[in-house]
Amino acid sequence: MRTADGNNGLDLMLFRKRDERLYRPSVEYPIVPHCNLRCRGCDHLSPCMEPEEIPLERVSADVSALTGVLRTDDFKILGGEPLLHRDLLPILRSVRESRIAPSLTLFTNGLLLHRADPALFETVTRIGISLYPGVKLRITPKELRAISRRYKIRIEYLYRSHFLTAYPPSEIRDGALVRRIYRGCKLTGPWSCHTLWKGYFYKCSRAPFLTLGMKLSGLADVPPAGENGVALIGNANLREEMESYLCSPEPLEACRWCLGSMGRINRQEQGGICGPPFHEDEEMSPETMLRSRGNLVKSLAEMIWMRIRGRGIG
Repeated sequence: MRTADGNNGLDLMLFRKRDERLYRPSVEYPIVPHCNLRCRGCDHLSPCMEPEEIPLERVSADVSALTGVLRTDDFKILGGEPLLHRDLLPILRSVRESRIAPSLTLFTNGLLLHRADPALFETVTRIGISLYPGVKLRITPKELRAISRRYKIRIEYLYRSHFLTAYPPSEIRDGALVRRIYRGCKLTGPWSCHTLWKGYFYKCSRAPFLTLGMKLSGLADVPPAGENGVALIGNANLREEMESYLCSPEPLEACRWCLGSMGRINRQEQGGICGPPFHEDEEMSPETMLRSRGNLVKSLAEMIWMRIRGRGIG
């Protein structure tokens, strides 16, 4: 088994004995970048995104290419907000038919679930519903329990009362700090936030969207997002490039603009803004935006208290 160094000391487990394809626990595809919420601190920068629906043909081609070289336990469809995509059901069916994973999960904020096509529930294996403070769903817990029983799918609630600070206010120029953040990043390792997006495979879920963040921060010379990923289509060396890419201990170019999983934890609220820089902490240095023990303890206490008081759900 080949392993990757620099991902918090954890093996990537790229091989399993069943066949010679690479293996990761999960892969995700954000089929729309925009959202019907404006969460402050959204690491997909959805409040800044123009409405866009990734075409069914694009998604199907990307998934088909990846299926030939990689297996996963769970394929996740998300956004933005995926229920805004008019071809969501055909996309789900296409991914299911690809057999890339035994589990197909839809992640949503739930605001549009009350009007979802019942065929959607026949297609997915699991639905993850992100619940945000002050946001109320039209669909009720009783209705969701009935859907779960009828269609034999898992429905999970994800209480999003706090977000990690994802991005620094400016480029991190300290190479040692970039490597430290990368080697401690759980997105590329244990959280397996590997992402397909417009013909490329990315090591983490933020890499495809950092180009926009750089532009919002006033950079004139912004590299294409694809430079941080591996091209999927027409790539005769796809498996070899994927293996080298996943196992590399070197940070991506995009990592100079990211705090990985080490950012401070902040209370989640609506009203995310866009502009240079792409969050409100422009006067803070990258070092001061990393999570401290005190910030962690305080935030965990807030999360527990909000759950007890019921403030974690709208």
